[in-house]
Amino acid sequence: MKVTVVNQKKGKKKKKKSYYTSPYLSSIVLLVLGIVLLFRSKEVVSMVFSVIGLLVLLYGIYKFVQYQKAKEVVDFFNESYLYVSVVCFVLGLICILFSNFFATMIQIISGIWLIFVGLQKLEDASMIKDTHSSLFITDVIVGFVIIALGVYTLLADNVVFMFIGIAMICYSLLDIYQTWKQK
Repeated sequence: MKVTVVNQKKGKKKKKKSYYTSPYLSSIVLLVLGIVLLFRSKEVVSMVFSVIGLLVLLYGIYKFVQYQKAKEVVDFFNESYLYVSVVCFVLGLICILFSNFFATMIQIISGIWLIFVGLQKLEDASMIKDTHSSLFITDVIVGFVIIALGVYTLLADNVVFMFIGIAMICYSLLDIYQTWKQK
């Protein structure tokens, strides 16, 4: 985005430089991430859990080094460093070793949650059934669609993250178009 400042004394326009070098950069990055998430969602989620696990593991190692240094320098040492380092090391290993499990659990929890929301929608529809409202049909249809999406999420591979990828692609394309139109 370019900002134009008018010098009131001379009536000349001068362009102010933007701190943001490329207006398309974030949109292109989001577009690429969205495409990767759309087509390789399970691998991306597993990789994210592995990276988180690695960071937690490295933090545990850092705390263990702090514990060793504190133990050598002072007669009394802070055992909390040791506890934190062991817990972080174990949690980091768990995240790395079971990253696929966590990705699958997100999928299962999302599917069950969608089924639950769909059932609630059907329950809401049954409450307004007697009022002969036009919302009854809408709530029934939406309830069954949400339940179907929940079942599909349980059976298919990471549909939730595929939807996030689609949303990222749509947003980035709209942002690129809007930036292009402003020029």
